[in-house]
Amino acid sequence: MNMWLSNFSDHPISVSLDSLSCGLSISPARLDIPGGSRASLMCTLTPDSLAWGRRSYRFVPVVDGESQRPVEYWATVLPDFGSLSSEERNASAYFKVLGEVHHFGVISEGNPASIRIGLQNVSGKALALKDVRADKDGVTVSAPDIVPAGLRADIDVSVDPSALVPGNNRFVISLVTDSPLKPFTQIEVLGYVEKQ
Repeated sequence: MNMWLSNFSDHPISVSLDSLSCGLSISPARLDIPGGSRASLMCTLTPDSLAWGRRSYRFVPVVDGESQRPVEYWATVLPDFGSLSSEERNASAYFKVLGEVHHFGVISEGNPASIRIGLQNVSGKALALKDVRADKDGVTVSAPDIVPAGLRADIDVSVDPSALVPGNNRFVISLVTDSPLKPFTQIEVLGYVEKQ
């Protein structure tokens, strides 16, 4: 993808990039931007094929020798199922999330909550959960690595209300699996944190 850097000052600046995450390349790595203009960078992400799931990639811009706040990108890395035949795809594991609404209820600061979300493997093959995580700090998720064929498994979610804002809250649990039929699923969880 292209990324633009703008110089809003009236004097030229020199920009270099430092501390790039593994798999992230940006060119050019150093440039001079005249006052009142902008320059384009090309960012390329080459994820590790074994690191499935949600991953952070970042770099630190250095402007005139001073390090700035890191720039961070998030990407969800999925398995490559391109070489599978349609028969292999159709014979793979498949699951459904049990329940349509997931709610941790009304909680107050200092009183953590927990919920359990069920997964049903509705196929004759074992399902591997490669990455299960929440998109919010203060929410921890645990799940088994494997859901055997035809069986149910639970995702346990713990919510620390001190990490959430008072009032309505929403977060998403993301699952990356080894199923080419359903490699990525997101589960929305809602709840309310009372003010103290």
